[in-house]
Amino acid sequence: MGRRSPSMFPGFVVTAAVLAVARVAGAAQINFFNSTGTGAWNDPQNWRAIGPDLAWRTPDDDPGLPTSADTAVIHDGFAAALTERQVVGDVVVGWPLGGGAPGEPGVATLNIGPGAELVTGEGTTNTSGIRVGRAAPFAGAGRGVINQTGGSVNIMVGTNGLRLSQADGTTVADSLYVISGGSLRGGSNVNDTGIISPLNIGSAANAFNRAEFRVNGSGASDIRFEDLSIRLAPQDDAGERQAILSFVIDNNGVTPIVIEDQFDIQAGAVEGNPVGNALLAIALAGTPAEEDIVLIRADRLTPTSGALGYVHFKDMPDGTPIVRQFGGWEYTWNLDYFDEGPDDGEIDSHIMLDFVSRTLIPEPAAGAVISLLAACAMASRRRRHGTAPDTFRRAE
Repeated sequence: MGRRSPSMFPGFVVTAAVLAVARVAGAAQINFFNSTGTGAWNDPQNWRAIGPDLAWRTPDDDPGLPTSADTAVIHDGFAAALTERQVVGDVVVGWPLGGGAPGEPGVATLNIGPGAELVTGEGTTNTSGIRVGRAAPFAGAGRGVINQTGGSVNIMVGTNGLRLSQADGTTVADSLYVISGGSLRGGSNVNDTGIISPLNIGSAANAFNRAEFRVNGSGASDIRFEDLSIRLAPQDDAGERQAILSFVIDNNGVTPIVIEDQFDIQAGAVEGNPVGNALLAIALAGTPAEEDIVLIRADRLTPTSGALGYVHFKDMPDGTPIVRQFGGWEYTWNLDYFDEGPDDGEIDSHIMLDFVSRTLIPEPAAGAVISLLAACAMASRRRRHGTAPDTFRRAE
C-alpha cells in the first residue's frame, strides 16, 4: 500500500516524528486497517505494525496479529469484529491523534461476539487495560465504541482497567461501551477471585462531550470490577463532560454491575450533588416484573472529599421517582441508594430501583371518551345550577 501524502489527512500535520509516538514502552503499536475488507480481528492481514521508516501505511509495514506485548489500536473509520480468543497487552478504540490515524475523526468500533475471549495484560507489565476514546483535536471529535454481545473480556491488570474518555490528560474522543451478552471482568474469570481493575468513566483532567457505559438488558452473565469511578470537572467551553451510567431494562430486568470495593463519584460535590455531569439513564425495552431492580452492588458507596456521605448522580438523590412507559403500562420506581459503609470486602451496598406501581395507560380513544363524559357531566351540573348557555358552549 503506497504512502499517503499529508494532504490526505485534513486538519493534521503528519510527520515521522508524530507517527513515531506509536511506540509504547516495552511494546509495539499494531493498528487495525482492515486491509482485506472482512472486518475480522483474527485475520493477520488486517493489522499492521510500523516499519523501519517510522511512517504508517507504507510498504515496509508488517502484517500480523497483536500479541500480549502489543497495543492493539482500532482507529476512527474502522470496525473490527472479534469472535475468537485474543491476548494483547492493551486495547485502544478511538484515537484521532494517534499514530497511524487515517484522517478526519469519525467512529472506531470493536464488536465482541459469541466465541470471543479478549484478555489484556496477562503475563505482562502492561497496565493500560482498555482505553475507549483517546487524544482528539477538540471535544466531540471522534468516538470509540465497543459493542459486546457475547464472549468474555478479562482485563488482567490493575491500576487502569476499562477507561472511557479517561486518558492522555487532555482533550479526548467520546466513548461508548454497550454490553448485552457475555461477561466483562476487571480481572480473572476463576471463582469470582482476582478482580483488581476498575471501570473509569470520564476524568476531571479530560475534555470530552459524552462517555457512556450501558448495560443493555439481562443477557450479560457477569459485569464485575474492583471499583467504579466517575470523575468529572464541570461543563465548560472544553466540552460537556457527560459521564453516563445507563441501564436498559428488559422482560427479565437488567444485569447488575458488581463492584467489589467502591462505587465512587468524584465531581466536586455540594451536599452530595456532583457539580459535574455524572448522570444515570434508565430506559425500558421490555415488560419488567413488578419488583425491585438492582443496578449496582458494591462493598461501599464512597463519599467524596468534603461531602458528608456518598455522592448521588446529578439531581437524582435518594428517593427520586423514576417513571417510564412501555407496552401500554407506566412503571414507577424510587431510586434507592444504600451504603452499608465499612470497607470490609462484603458486597452489601447497592443502588437499585424500588418498585412502586404499574399503571395501565388509557388508550387514546378511551381517554377521549372519558374526557367527553367528564365534559357532559360538567355541562349537566351547570344546567342544574342555571349556568348560561354561552358559558356552556365555551366549556365545550
